[in-house]
Amino acid sequence: MLLALLGTLFSGALLYSLYYIAAWYLREWRYRWPPGPRCLPLIGLPLMPSDLKSFHRVHYDFAKKYGSIVRTMIGPIVTVQLNDPKVIKEAFSRDVFVPRPTSWYFYFDERARINDGATGVIFSKGQTWKDHRGFILQKLRDFGVGKFKMEEKIVEETATLIKLLEAANGQPIDTRAPLSSTVANVIGSVLMGTRYAPDDPVFVDVMRWTCEIIQFTPKKVFLALFPFLRHVPPFSATYAEVLGTLRGFKAFFRKPIQEHLDNWQPDRNADFIDTYIAAVKEQQPATFNMNELQLTLDDLFEAGFETTTTTLRWAFLLMAAHPDIQAKVHAELDKNIPLGTYVKLSDKEQLPYTEATITEVHRFASIFPLGAYHAAEEDATIQGYDIPKGTWLQANIYFVHHNTDWWDAPEQFNPDRFLTGKNQVQASDNVIPFGLGKRRCLGEALARAELFIIFTAVMQRFTVHLPDSVQTADLTPTMGVLTDTQPHKLCFVSRNNPIY
Repeated sequence: MLLALLGTLFSGALLYSLYYIAAWYLREWRYRWPPGPRCLPLIGLPLMPSDLKSFHRVHYDFAKKYGSIVRTMIGPIVTVQLNDPKVIKEAFSRDVFVPRPTSWYFYFDERARINDGATGVIFSKGQTWKDHRGFILQKLRDFGVGKFKMEEKIVEETATLIKLLEAANGQPIDTRAPLSSTVANVIGSVLMGTRYAPDDPVFVDVMRWTCEIIQFTPKKVFLALFPFLRHVPPFSATYAEVLGTLRGFKAFFRKPIQEHLDNWQPDRNADFIDTYIAAVKEQQPATFNMNELQLTLDDLFEAGFETTTTTLRWAFLLMAAHPDIQAKVHAELDKNIPLGTYVKLSDKEQLPYTEATITEVHRFASIFPLGAYHAAEEDATIQGYDIPKGTWLQANIYFVHHNTDWWDAPEQFNPDRFLTGKNQVQASDNVIPFGLGKRRCLGEALARAELFIIFTAVMQRFTVHLPDSVQTADLTPTMGVLTDTQPHKLCFVSRNNPIY
């Protein structure tokens, strides 16, 4: 009986494989694909597990070899990689390439399943995406993003961070928790009216869950490509861990929503939840509901604090690794900003070297190396190449930021590349940390404000250096959806400026 069952399963798998391979070769013949490396049916690129540790470099090499548009395969999934900012902007500004893949990283599929089909904003499409994007942009403006009102909130949270760093008294400190809570409290106040201490057990869980979700591991990659493995040990254990994380996020965001519902006041517009609930009660837009609210909060909160936190961690680590550059930032701040005050966004023109340094952090770190996937909604073309319906597309941001044809010595950290001979900031279309096109980052204005105010406040008040036991900073990025720094500690030594 068992042998007969196994024989049937084997025969079915063999027939499916033969059908897939035949369809694959037919598709290869039918379309005019962009150039790219040789791929195998079902397997795709014959990568080793070690390639996951330098996945961005694998795609960098493809871009160098094959050009601005490269066709690859991730397992059975066809992917087109865009390696030129002009091509990226052109493609991602077209409606046909606005959607996300219908099966992008099993985490999001499972998240939708346990939330009754809701998608949030990052992975929504069609009218749901249009309604939510427009609503979010309007409400962020209403709550003062890009205005003095939001600057005050960022300064308020930065003051708490300064006190935490001062309390360390120059001893080595891991910046993840204090930076995460500082940034999260800014976006949390806008979205939910909440704030969290760095050691708050609930917030510690959120930081841990976020780190786990964005990390690449071979098991997660195989689960994403071959979902049936969720039933097979040891992949089933990884699958169970992801489900636990999803349920944790669901409970975390469900709590403030329920508190707002229990204390609902029609005329109160204190935060994003209030305004969204009002829209649901008015049934306008029709795509709004409580499940979508929960996942929209998840998207905005996680993306809002993790990307900015990661960029700041890179910024301070790079300052410790380059004391000469740090000294120039100190000198510019000392010359133009009164001691003990906080830098305002309107001070940017007086701080060209500091602004160039932040831009160079974006370029050097490239924390979102391959961006978020898009998918062709129907058959289309890019620069004469066929892009069949369902094909995945990605922006090779790491390559754009490190291409030796565009940058002199791109592996060196050098803010001077963004300054003119007259010491003015020189913007570059080849720095795209927030993406391009219609799905460009919703929180860009807030992220830029946080980065500038927090970075300048810390730099004005502290000298950052490596612990005495560490001779050289490890600038090797971690691999994942985001490329973080390696675990490290830094010393923040007071420059004797008053703390307000």
